[in-house]
Amino acid sequence: LDDVQRAVRWIRANAARYQVDPTRISAAGVSAGAHLAALLGTTDTRAHLDPALADYASRVNCVASWYGLFDLTQPFPSTPPNMEDQVTRFVGSNRSNTDAYRKASPITYIDPNSAQFMLIHGELDSTIPISQTRQFAAALQNASRPPILLTFPNEGHGILNSANVTAVRQQFLAFLKGC
Repeated sequence: LDDVQRAVRWIRANAARYQVDPTRISAAGVSAGAHLAALLGTTDTRAHLDPALADYASRVNCVASWYGLFDLTQPFPSTPPNMEDQVTRFVGSNRSNTDAYRKASPITYIDPNSAQFMLIHGELDSTIPISQTRQFAAALQNASRPPILLTFPNEGHGILNSANVTAVRQQFLAFLKGC
């Protein structure tokens, strides 16, 4: 997270040089990448180690998330069989340290300053339950940051049907234009 936050701050610091609008920086991610993108959209800078970037925000303006993991405090499904182990290794602690799981969860940080979100999820996802996305969407709504929510009844952990891929692509491009 510190690395990508620093990258966002660097982009803002160099926006004029590269003709980038610093008010329209977005992040997108799939699965674990969606988790990281969501943290970019909900958290402020954690590490202020580079004085040259001190005046620049690291929170992105918009996030597109494909089947992301937003609340690590919740138990994980039995499939894939090693999901719980993967998350434990990622968090660096076992479930007894609930604070570590809470701190690693983007849902913890939702506030009225959170980015605009586009959330995409297949209802048949056996890796990341769609309940993760629905709960995250509800939390955004409660913070007056209503997301665009796209769910697909016949998709799993991936949007594979060509008509659905086309629909997501069109919505994604429209979302970015509006950010």
